Amino acid sequence: MPRNADDTRRKLQQSALDLFTENGYERTTATDIAAAAGVTERTFFRHFADKRDVLFTPRTEFEKPFLDAVDAAPNNDPRSLIEAAAVAGAASFAGKQRAWSRARQLLLDSQARLRERELTKLADLSTSLTTAFIGRGVDPGTAAIAAEIATTAFRLAHGKWTELDDDRSVIDVQYQVLADLDRTLTRPTH
Repeated sequence: MPRNADDTRRKLQQSALDLFTENGYERTTATDIAAAAGVTERTFFRHFADKRDVLFTPRTEFEKPFLDAVDAAPNNDPRSLIEAAAVAGAASFAGKQRAWSRARQLLLDSQARLRERELTKLADLSTSLTTAFIGRGVDPGTAAIAAEIATTAFRLAHGKWTELDDDRSVIDVQYQVLADLDRTLTRPTH
């Protein structure tokens, strides 16, 4: 049995992903997940609202590194804020197992309800970043665009990182995506 709440949560998440992969998402129940993790069903529901929830970090916990980085950014220009948010988001995945993220992504890709939940999570992040950018003095229209760019840059980097078979860190991949963004948005000089 796991020793503390974080260990319990991680054990439930790993057990769920293992069972979803082995038995299929639809055929796996919260009871199955709890049993595989060595805890009661009641303990499962203390941590998660339902079996879908086990694959997602709570909103405030997920968004915290992005928003903290925006608050701490030394510059208020939108490009600096985009980088601060995206890199901090990527850093929150540093040290996490790429294999787990890859298996999770395959599961999300196979289930429309899970993809919808992921997209909702990212839309919520963009909304929160828009508010944070406005709080840093960026005009609302530009803040909304910058927030969407930061969210997309993070999503693309995380997705690319899960697919890689080399030893690049998620942070390295995030910086590469940001460099690609800069090249894409730079007008050629003639």
